[in-house]
Amino acid sequence: QKKYYGLCTKFSDIEQWMEDNEHYSHKSRNALVSDEDDHVSVHSRGSLRVEERSEKDFEKGIRTASSLSAATVASLGGTFSRRGSGDTSISIDTEASIREIKDSSAEVEEKYKKAMVSNAQLDNEKTNFMYQVETLQDALLELEEQLAESKRQFEEKSKDFEREKHAHAILQFQFMELKEALKQKEELLDEIRQLQQKQEGFVREITDLQETVEWKEKKIGALERQKVFFDSLRSERDDLREEVILLKEQLKVRLNKRTNTSKKI
Repeated sequence: QKKYYGLCTKFSDIEQWMEDNEHYSHKSRNALVSDEDDHVSVHSRGSLRVEERSEKDFEKGIRTASSLSAATVASLGGTFSRRGSGDTSISIDTEASIREIKDSSAEVEEKYKKAMVSNAQLDNEKTNFMYQVETLQDALLELEEQLAESKRQFEEKSKDFEREKHAHAILQFQFMELKEALKQKEELLDEIRQLQQKQEGFVREITDLQETVEWKEKKIGALERQKVFFDSLRSERDDLREEVILLKEQLKVRLNKRTNTSKKI
């Protein structure tokens, strides 16, 4: 049982070594991809060394597993031949262990083949990545040139913008002055229109006053003529009153005389 446990332990160590080797290859592959943009040539040489070492380790593991399988089988065969055919259960376990070792060896070989295929794919991917890096570097240079040209154009446009901004400020100032002058002109025109309206009103009032004055002057003339007429009438009236008074006195005198005469008779 201890011998079988030792074989299983050794085979477990081989599998652990294979898994560690795959993990190491995976980490190396990620390191190559992440650092390839800055150090392409250095990591290309490093990746070649890693791949060579991985291939050597795989070959060493295969040889170890094969030698271990052969030696184990031989030792197991010798051991069981000395013990005889009495221990049937141990023989069955041994055959099962041999089959497991053979299956594991085939599995290791299959993993090795897959690892080689994976390494070839990684080589292709590395080549593609290197081509992409070169393409990106060319594109980066072109973008840097375009950026420099854009920066130069931006500076020119900025200067043009500053000049246009200054000119716009001057025009804006002139526009505000003209706007203020136009506003004052509109206010003056409004005042002139108001004055014209007032003047027209004054003209109408003056015309009305002139007509009124003329009418009153005519009325005054008529009144003055009436006054002269009335004055002449008043004078005639006064004269007639005086004559009436005189006639009354004469009549009275005559009446008195007639009365006196009649008394005497």
